[in-house]
Amino acid sequence: MEKKKLFKSKRFFRVLETIVLIISFSFALQLLVNNDYQFMSTVFALNACANFLGLLSVGRSVKVEFVKNLVYTISFAIISMLLATLEDSPLVLTICCTIYLAVMDFSCLTSIIKKKKKANLVVNIIAMVLWTALLSLILLSDNYSDYLSMYVLGYVLPWQMLYRVTKLSFAHIRYDILVKVIRKSMALEILSGLMILIVSFSFALFMIEPDMETYDDALWYCFAIVTTIGFGDISAVTILGRILSVLLGIYGIIVVSLITSVIVNFYTELNKETEEKNAEAKREKAKKEAAAKEEAEKEEAASPDEIPQE
Repeated sequence: MEKKKLFKSKRFFRVLETIVLIISFSFALQLLVNNDYQFMSTVFALNACANFLGLLSVGRSVKVEFVKNLVYTISFAIISMLLATLEDSPLVLTICCTIYLAVMDFSCLTSIIKKKKKANLVVNIIAMVLWTALLSLILLSDNYSDYLSMYVLGYVLPWQMLYRVTKLSFAHIRYDILVKVIRKSMALEILSGLMILIVSFSFALFMIEPDMETYDDALWYCFAIVTTIGFGDISAVTILGRILSVLLGIYGIIVVSLITSVIVNFYTELNKETEEKNAEAKREKAKKEAAAKEEAEKEEAASPDEIPQE
């Protein structure tokens, strides 16, 4: 019961962390779209709250993530207070940006230590090199440090937050199961056939449709047909073009719905099999521990009592 309550509380904190991050990202978009920097302190304050919730959701069981979220929380809280008190000072902007880039470097370092996959290692090493390069530019440039700091906090921060929100959204997807599903369901082959059909139909529509001046327009139109989005910016006007559009639309609906249902069913089955295997392994481990304990009790009961020496 205690483990279930702990799991539910961690999941609750994780949901709260996601909500706070999304709110923070909406404020960060103001920096990217309108160059409105008055929300910068609010963005870092919300980030500090989100990382504190992440700290509660992880707990001390995962030491690397715990330390990472703790450093995030303290650093972003300091940056938020500095920006709230001395927002117009170029020196404060430089200090805040330096702290932010140093925290990003630390985050990449902890990810390198934690993750053992080569792809993740390469991505984190490249990110660490980029963060270090930006930090070096700001520290070494005397005349443009405040401009570079404003650029990093105004343009780099929203994209980094978008990456974090996306990563958190996909955190609960079992990619190992998803790869097995794609291999078993032949979804990759079906999608390849669909892509070949889109490319060929795009070329045909480009040749016969007067409104599709470039091949890119025809490809964009076929993508809108297959995904049933229907933007309406480009349309087929010839009879042959409309016939091809209908055929492509019907084929796209069938393939997309088929792949979706197959992947969901296979994913559910494989996830259930994995959970059953894990439960069976836990039961076997519990049986072995109980047998070892029972054997130890029998040996202790069978051994003669020691006679105390006078």
